[in-house]
Amino acid sequence: MPFQFQINTAAFSVGVVACLLAMSAQAAPNYRCTIEKRINASPELQAIQMAQEKAYIGKRFMVERKTGIITGALQNAFTSEPDIVDSGSDNSAYKVVSIIKADEAHIYGSNIYALTINEHASASQKPFAFLENAVVYMGQCEHV
Repeated sequence: MPFQFQINTAAFSVGVVACLLAMSAQAAPNYRCTIEKRINASPELQAIQMAQEKAYIGKRFMVERKTGIITGALQNAFTSEPDIVDSGSDNSAYKVVSIIKADEAHIYGSNIYALTINEHASASQKPFAFLENAVVYMGQCEHV
C-alpha cells in the first residue's frame, strides 16, 4: 500500500500567508523623511520661530523601521531604545515612542518623542507627524 500524503489546503494557505507576512514585516524598508512644517504649542518670539524653521524645514531624517531609531535632523534614541507601538501595514500607521525621564538623562524635566507615519497611505509619500514634547514636526516619508 503506497504512502498517501494529504494536505489540508486551508491550513496550508493560512500558514503560507502568515509566513509571507512575517517575512514582509522583517524586510519592510526604512524611511527617509523630509520636514515640511513645524508647530510649537507655546508662543515663540518671531526671531526664534524663524530660526527654528530655518534649522528644520526642508531637512531630513531617517527611520530604521526595525528598531524605531531616528537619526538626522530629528532624533529619538538618547538614553534608551525606542518602543515600536505599531509596525505599520496597509491598514495602520507605523508608530514609535521614546520617553526620557528626568532622572535618566540628568536633565531638568522629562522628554517625550512620538512618531507616526501613515504607512497605510496609498501614495509613495507617507505623511508623518513627530512630537517632541510640545513641538510637532510634519512632512512626508518615503521607503528607502
